[in-house]
Formats: sequence, structure tokens, C-alpha cells
Amino acid sequence: MKIEIWETDWHRESGESFIYDETYEDFEIALKSARKLYKDNNYASMMILSNENESLYCCDDESEEFYFDNEKISFVSEEIASEYINNWVNHKEQTFKGDLLYCKEDNVYVAIDNTSGDCWVEEFSSEKEAQDWLFGKDKELEM
Repeated sequence: MKIEIWETDWHRESGESFIYDETYEDFEIALKSARKLYKDNNYASMMILSNENESLYCCDDESEEFYFDNEKISFVSEEIASEYINNWVNHKEQTFKGDLLYCKEDNVYVAIDNTSGDCWVEEFSSEKEAQDWLFGKDKELEM
């Protein structure tokens, strides 16, 4: 796996990126490194490239988007997740566009799946467990 980086929005829009000079064997290690690079250098965005089509796109400080087999989940702030649930409960229009999202609250990851319109919410002890549930790995076992 490699990390592709855009230093500014202009670079991203013009297609000018660079590949970080390190290769990763594990997606979680690459993700940790990408988050640190993103935060420490104030890059506009970055993507983890993998032969297995896993990627991470950091668009801003509020959310990250993960892609797997053409599905997308978003890592968002607690505030966005709370607003999303409150809007669903109160039948208001969602300001955050997406049906699969999760956040970290204290030491727990809260995952939200609204693909069916029922707004399922589950808590997990690790980010990987929350992502796996959102990508449907646990749901397939339940059926």
C-alpha cells in the first residue's frame, strides 16, 4: 500500500499529487500513518492506495471517507453523528449526506447504518469492528 498526497486543493483539482515514499503491508498501519501525515502537514487530502481496492480519502478535519467494493463509509465528529441521529429521530432533512458513518465517543466507536432508512446504531470497542459492521461483514454472519 502507498499513500498519495495532495498538498493543496489546487494540487488536487489539477491532478498533481505525490506518492509518500513508504510502503505499508497493513491497512491499519497505513491509516495511522496517513492520519498523522495529514494532521502534521496540513495537507488538502490524501488517499491510501491498495491492490485490494481499499482507500482512504481525507477531505477535511471533520470527516474521512473509506471505500471498499464501491461502498463508502464516513468517519465524522461526535457532533455530526449526534446531529445525524437527532435529525432522523425528528424527521428532519439530513445535513450530512451519507448513510454509513461512525464516530469515536470517549473509548467507544459508534456506527450508524441508515441504508434501510431505519437508522441502526451500534457501539464497538475498536474502529476496525465498527468499519467491518458498516461494510456488512457482521451482518452477513447474522443472516
